[in-house]
Amino acid sequence: PGRGPGAAPPADRLFEARQRLFGGGAPEVIFWRDSAGWCPFCEITWLVLEEMEVPYEVKTVPLRRYMLEGETKDAEYTRLVGPEGVVPGVQFRAASGFGPAVQSVERICDELRRRYPERYPAGSDAVRARACEGKASVFGRLRVARRSYEACAGAQSSALVALQPLASALADLDGMLAEGGPWLDGPRPSVADLMLLPFLERTEAAV
Repeated sequence: PGRGPGAAPPADRLFEARQRLFGGGAPEVIFWRDSAGWCPFCEITWLVLEEMEVPYEVKTVPLRRYMLEGETKDAEYTRLVGPEGVVPGVQFRAASGFGPAVQSVERICDELRRRYPERYPAGSDAVRARACEGKASVFGRLRVARRSYEACAGAQSSALVALQPLASALADLDGMLAEGGPWLDGPRPSVADLMLLPFLERTEAAV
């Protein structure tokens, strides 16, 4: 609808892509993410894979909070990681097929760095520490936005988490970007940037 007979077909949307090969012949990893594309930790993993251009295949499982009546987690994935089926998970190509799923952003990034050191967007240790390490970091304070958003959306919570830390986190982030830019560590995004982006999205939703 709305397209003339001579119009080109619509471009594939990244969100809907089931494979991203970046010129390669076959996926090197299987990336398990939530089917809604809303899990921030899945988004971090996704952004890192994209920035590194590691050929990957996408498989999805529903988050429990968004599962429809009668819907279940993918049995293939729960066999790999257990009945909870927590995402993200990444399987790396092995000598025969794909290996076990690596879970948690930290472990996934460590494994990506080990396997593809020249492609890994590590950035400087100092910038990453200021931006992402510890509760007082920008990342630590932005995670408040995620908890507050989920509480507003109906997640179980004894009380809404105060949003005051967001103002100071955003001010500190502005200050870090003003030191160089356009990214935290110069002209290219690093892991620190990719960790913050999904939580900045949630900050916008929360406020």
